[in-house]
Amino acid sequence: LNVKDITFRKSFDNVIVCGPENNFLLEDLAHDKFLFLAKDNGAAILTPIEVDSLLSTLFSKGSLDSNWIGRSAHNVCDFMGVYRDYPIKLVLAPVQDGIGGSALLKEKLVPILSVSRMHEDEDALGLAKSILDDEGTGHIEIVHCNDKSRIEAFYQVVNVSRILVNTPGTVGCIRG
Repeated sequence: LNVKDITFRKSFDNVIVCGPENNFLLEDLAHDKFLFLAKDNGAAILTPIEVDSLLSTLFSKGSLDSNWIGRSAHNVCDFMGVYRDYPIKLVLAPVQDGIGGSALLKEKLVPILSVSRMHEDEDALGLAKSILDDEGTGHIEIVHCNDKSRIEAFYQVVNVSRILVNTPGTVGCIRG
């Protein structure tokens, strides 16, 4: 799991290309390390109060307000009054317990990545399916995993046009 690459992909060109990760479902053991490394790479990890502010401003109608498409993470944070002591390249918005139906689990053409801590594989598979059922099947899914049985389990649950394994989504989704 290359956090530097994920941060770059989700902040590159302020996500005008829809290919990079939108929702990151992290196994419990990798969660804290991912957040630590993401912060080192310019991600602002929002507090619960900041997440509420994000939802009530940029997602007030249940999905991202179109005025924010293509805006930088810095613009988003500045608007919300969220400041860090480093340049912000990416906004990480924790979704408590991977709650399905959150506006943060929708496609976001802005450098905001939802992060859900998954305690069991079944929870991650259920949430992935729920996101796709809500957003529409046929999307591209990216799996960062080296366990073939877990990848196969994911493949059996989701209805997508393409599953990318340990591959950058921006490049993988535009390739024929």
